[in-house]
Amino acid sequence: MKEISSRSNPLWRDWMHQRSVAGRPGNLIWLDGEHLCQAWLAKRGQPLWAIFDQSKMDSPHFLTLRQQIDPARQVIMPSALFDQLVTVKTAQGILFLVEHAMTLTSPVHAVSQAEAEANSFASNAVEFERAVMLDSIQDPGNLGTILRLSAAFGVSHVILGSGCAAVWSPKVLRSAQGAHFAMTLIEVDDLADWLHAYRQAVTDSALVLATAVVDAESLGSVRLPQRSIWLFGHEGQGVSPQLLKMADVKVNISHDQTVVDSLNVASAAAICLYEQSRQNSL
Repeated sequence: MKEISSRSNPLWRDWMHQRSVAGRPGNLIWLDGEHLCQAWLAKRGQPLWAIFDQSKMDSPHFLTLRQQIDPARQVIMPSALFDQLVTVKTAQGILFLVEHAMTLTSPVHAVSQAEAEANSFASNAVEFERAVMLDSIQDPGNLGTILRLSAAFGVSHVILGSGCAAVWSPKVLRSAQGAHFAMTLIEVDDLADWLHAYRQAVTDSALVLATAVVDAESLGSVRLPQRSIWLFGHEGQGVSPQLLKMADVKVNISHDQTVVDSLNVASAAAICLYEQSRQNSL
């Protein structure tokens, strides 16, 4: 176990430098709090570093947690240093730093790369019963909530377009509460290119279901298949017109528009995923 007691410690100074870019590609991921750290241990194994507040590390639940972690990866420090390092207002006394290695980057970047790309994609086939595609979900709270809902309703793959908030940022991680570790996350440059290549590479591709306002059927009147890709879009503009054209089925959620013009995207995702699960459990 390492002990850091001074702000001049090179390791602590390096972590403080990285703190502001936590979770971005090429940087470490910050997991604040016992729940996220337990989820990482259960799904992914050892952290790169497990950092403890010295004043809290001997509590019974932390002692149990520490038994699961390689002592060489454990670091203790005074509260004054620990509180500066974490990204939350009320620190729980534990922080994991883990490597940014859990998000896949799709090999598909452009339709023009055609057959070679499709073959490469097919060799790493994305096979799933239920997936979600996210088009420019920019609010970290919405993104994390959708990830949490997706995990709760049996989604195994989430495909994120380049316009989404940083999926491994501390705010998204806190909102998702461990859902990251229960699914495969795929970040792509262009969702339309990805979907086109997916349909070329997979013989029996899943139906794409999109939320829309115009030319859409009421959610309650549509038979929703178990095997599908749900497409949810930007908080203000919704799903892009290009992607809507690629959807097999477009649905809307009936509500009183004289009171509420539109639903929050995370709320819409909750209703859609629940209705799909309800129908397929009958």
